[in-house]
Amino acid sequence: MPQLPHRVPARYLLALASALLTALLADRCLWFWRARAGLPADAAAVEGALRQRLDRLADFMPRTGDRERSEASDGVTRLHPYTGIEAGFDEGRVLAHFRDPSNAGKFELLVMGGSVAVHLGDFLVARPPEALKAAARAAGRELVLLNFAHGGFKQPQQANRLLYLLSLGAHPEAVLELDGFNEVAVAFEIGRDFGIHPLYPYGWQSVLPERLASGQERLRVIAALFSERERLTGLLDRSLARGWLRSAVASRWIESRFNLGLARLQALRAERVRLELGREQGGPVPERDGPPFDAAPAALIETALGAWEQGSLAMQALCNSHGIRYLHALQPTLHDPGAKPMHERERAIPLPPEAWLEGVRLGYPRLRERGAALRQRGVRLVDATGLFAGEPAERYYDPCHLNGEGIRDLAEHLTGPLVEACFGAER
Repeated sequence: MPQLPHRVPARYLLALASALLTALLADRCLWFWRARAGLPADAAAVEGALRQRLDRLADFMPRTGDRERSEASDGVTRLHPYTGIEAGFDEGRVLAHFRDPSNAGKFELLVMGGSVAVHLGDFLVARPPEALKAAARAAGRELVLLNFAHGGFKQPQQANRLLYLLSLGAHPEAVLELDGFNEVAVAFEIGRDFGIHPLYPYGWQSVLPERLASGQERLRVIAALFSERERLTGLLDRSLARGWLRSAVASRWIESRFNLGLARLQALRAERVRLELGREQGGPVPERDGPPFDAAPAALIETALGAWEQGSLAMQALCNSHGIRYLHALQPTLHDPGAKPMHERERAIPLPPEAWLEGVRLGYPRLRERGAALRQRGVRLVDATGLFAGEPAERYYDPCHLNGEGIRDLAEHLTGPLVEACFGAER
């Protein structure tokens, strides 16, 4: 006669249930801790943060002719007669706004700068500060926020872009310029690592395809770039589909794997740049490298600082001559020494190119000095580099870009100066 299976003792079932409940409670507590620490605190937030970081690496990907990415994020590919290069074209529809006669008489505030300014501009367009709207209403005007910033841009591209807009007949009421990081970090990298004049646009080599390297090595790097990006995209898709991101513990493991993949992408990007510059052919190429320049670190920074200062003065002069209010803001950045106590997640962010770190270390103290000098010359400048000096919560999602909370804090920090610049008694 077959034996009946033994019944599992009740105490074992109780222990198992207690263990499961304890694990669930611990996972919920970890989500709560993440929320208190300013980290993404649910599956959707984690997925959004990781996809945002992956999207920021789209510029590392070579152009293949597909339409997978939007016009605004398909990498630096096109020449522009004023600014050197464009990745997209008028993403904020600024030109379309000024071509519409029904917009005459509105108070247009134009946001300019690099990619951090793009994010700030998007935030301000979606959530115009109440104090700024109230000041516009008191002046009998309708406030319109316009985003004319462009990822990767640095002076003198900003001044040239403003001149381009004015030359087309557009007339904003006010301009906010947010910059500083690209001017020192990116310019330093262009001069030191790429061998191109530091004031040339970032990605200049990408619009000179006849100078790109060819052969198996370049194809290998391009294939590896796409393969790594697809691997990370697949990791996120699988994690979402299988519910892994709903667990605080599992999502932390996914984030760690994701960071390793981002580091591999950055290394491949550096190798791609080396190959595409074609340095192995030897000797400078004037149409690619620009005029001769001193590549010593101090000289590169001095060149970058001069462009930043002269660009601000040029934009101030252009605005003055057209009756436009101008506010210049110096942006914060993660690796500016003393700028922020790093959160655990910020310390885990893969480091940027070494040239960016050195450009920030050498350039940011000098930017603050030059900023004080610009104020003495009549430029209304806000130094926001110390905005997060007392903020331990996470505010950056990569070495230079702010997360949603960081952009919100920056917008709040600039609201008072914007109200004063746009509607104060001193014009």
